[in-house]
Amino acid sequence: MDETDPIVVIAGAGMAGICAAAAAAESGARVVVVEKAEQVGGTARLSGGLVWTDGTYEDFRARNPRGDADLGRVLVDRYQDTVAWLAAGGTEFGPRMTGLFGSGVGQRILPDMPTFFGQMEQRVRRAGAEVRYGTAVHDVVLDASGTLEAVRLRTPLGFETQPADALVLATGGFAANPEMLTRYVGRYADRLHLRAHPLNTGDGIDAGLRAGAATSRAMHGFYGHLLPAPPLEPQPARLVELTQYYSIHALLVNRDGKRFVDETEGDELSAQALAAQPDALGFLLVDHGLSTEVIAPAVEGFPETERLAVIEELGGRVLRASTLDELARQIDAAGGNGWRTVQTLAEYNEVVGVHPERLPVRRRIRRRPLVEPPFVAVPVTPGITMTQGGLKIDTAARVLDRRGAPIPGLFAAGSDGGGVYHENYAGGLSMSSVFGRIAGTGAAEASARRGQRTPQAEPLATGRR
Repeated sequence: MDETDPIVVIAGAGMAGICAAAAAAESGARVVVVEKAEQVGGTARLSGGLVWTDGTYEDFRARNPRGDADLGRVLVDRYQDTVAWLAAGGTEFGPRMTGLFGSGVGQRILPDMPTFFGQMEQRVRRAGAEVRYGTAVHDVVLDASGTLEAVRLRTPLGFETQPADALVLATGGFAANPEMLTRYVGRYADRLHLRAHPLNTGDGIDAGLRAGAATSRAMHGFYGHLLPAPPLEPQPARLVELTQYYSIHALLVNRDGKRFVDETEGDELSAQALAAQPDALGFLLVDHGLSTEVIAPAVEGFPETERLAVIEELGGRVLRASTLDELARQIDAAGGNGWRTVQTLAEYNEVVGVHPERLPVRRRIRRRPLVEPPFVAVPVTPGITMTQGGLKIDTAARVLDRRGAPIPGLFAAGSDGGGVYHENYAGGLSMSSVFGRIAGTGAAEASARRGQRTPQAEPLATGRR
């Protein structure tokens, strides 16, 4: 390839971006990857490496009924082929697992995600891609016809304009942008713990919106989990240990001591529900009978974790009491309503085993009273890993404008391409790799079709057309 070859720009080098870069470069495009951080990986670098999704489209729709049906079918249909594509490029996977989170199938990337991203960076460089660090997408530049012409970049030396025939936005969504979280997720969302990369501030979505892109549904939705409330500030390396996966067995009350969600639907759904509660502060209640569930692994094959001990080790609060009166006093001191919490627990215990239909908030399964001392209450706040809403895309990962038409040359994947999930969740690494690969291949094809073009006589337009 020489300097006159059409250029594909990949904005972001997390799971979606690095897969897009590999797909585009291996399709013969001249690829420039711009990454805001100083290394590849983004939020995916912090994950446990489980690439999973539902085994069938019917299972996906049952789990995620309000997600985009067409995008969901693409995810399920292309999942296994994408795993095989990664493996063919040198990625090592563990054995195939079934029954994950009910109906999921998946494999774990080995030995760990930092190693995986090092291998993927080598893969894209071998294919001829250029990788630039400390460089972020700022704006999309369109020509007079509304077709991508260039990308405005923010670099360590200032702004520059990079000509481009195609652009893939894969900057990781807006989980680390308090203003966007408050705008889309809710008034307390700026209090959420960050389980994502701190540079996931919505750059790609902002640039796409200024270019006239539409937003997807589920702008309020996110994938996350319950984490210990402040004063503990979770360390990235300890996030898995600090995640309160056992919440599906526990009771969750808000700051005022009231249940507000069916905890058995999943920790990620409880996290979203708590984000809308006062101060995004809740208390997880367990008794001695649930002690084995507290340490149980979230996925078979992962190690047991003494989660309560880890919280205390890192300076968080675990409220322990031999009586409910003592538990109430401790909850009061931690900013909750201890009397109302104990009353809620008593009312729950009275009816859950005999008349569960009388519960003010339903409990579909795992209906056992919490009566065995000692009692434990863990103050919790949601942690956010990835936003679910983003730019509206079609099944080819093309960004759509507000009329539903593709913006020529513009693609999005991962958390920048929204709507695959709607509150429910069926895998982040799978969704990012599948649509990243689709976006990269599509961008390379779009770039090749455009080839060498005559410069526009009119000035270039930045942002809105």
